[in-house]
Amino acid sequence: MDNDGQERNRWFGGLRMTRMARVLTGIAAAATVAACSMETATSPVSDVGGEISANVLPGAERLAWGLSRTTPLTKELRASARFTSKGGTLTIKELGVTLTVPMGAIPRDTLTITMTAIAGGLVAYDLQPHGTVFRKSLTLSHKLKGATYDPARDGRFGGYFTDRSKIDHKARKIRIAESVAPTIANGSFSYSISHFSGWMVSTGFTDEM
Repeated sequence: MDNDGQERNRWFGGLRMTRMARVLTGIAAAATVAACSMETATSPVSDVGGEISANVLPGAERLAWGLSRTTPLTKELRASARFTSKGGTLTIKELGVTLTVPMGAIPRDTLTITMTAIAGGLVAYDLQPHGTVFRKSLTLSHKLKGATYDPARDGRFGGYFTDRSKIDHKARKIRIAESVAPTIANGSFSYSISHFSGWMVSTGFTDEM
């Protein structure tokens, strides 16, 4: 083979190696992005204090069954209070629902919190100011008396929904973005939350039942 032929072989061989390197680099980058995306989709949401409050659901949102009230609410019930760093509780006595704010939880000196029981047949609440993130997890506790609770089937988790448009009252379903493991004791269903706005009691995901 003459010098020109050898030179062409070296040139094409180098080109093939360069293209292969680019392909391998692209594959590695794609795998890295996929791994990061998967980690983000299933990672827990933590408050400022580092307590795990909820699990982000793969696929952003899932449809969940809502726990039903034995008697649907014909109108909203609301409670509001101003909190300081000392914390405190907010209760809607008629429904047996209590929001407990621990000391040092609020993100500023004072914060007025409003809890609204959403009218209809589901155990669901609107908590304001929307978008508030707390320094420590709050506890939302609901007495199971007055709800169609079946201990053999229900009590799966608490669920976070972004706004009321996610609620399908007729089908008894809510599209949620986070799930939280509950504590069930003394006739109450309780779970920790670290941000607002909508929270509900779910009896399970619709695609698992």
